[in-house]
Amino acid sequence: MLYDISVKLMGDINVPRDPQAILDRVEDDLYVAEDAIVKARDSKAIAALGAIRCDDDCIFDCNVSATLLKGRDGGNREGRSNY
Repeated sequence: MLYDISVKLMGDINVPRDPQAILDRVEDDLYVAEDAIVKARDSKAIAALGAIRCDDDCIFDCNVSATLLKGRDGGNREGRSNY
């Protein structure tokens, strides 16, 4: 299943398990479920103004920018960075 999510999104965004999502910019937090595949729309990157939180293994088929990147095992990368 493919979710094509509009360019500027308000609030938190949830990408459910197993689908592919096409994103551009997330105004708050991005939650990514297990086995989800996240791709950037027209740009080469996704910008999350909040945190990106991954429930389990997932794939980002693009660059990402966020204030925090958190994995299921508690691994954190903090600070506004590109990952």
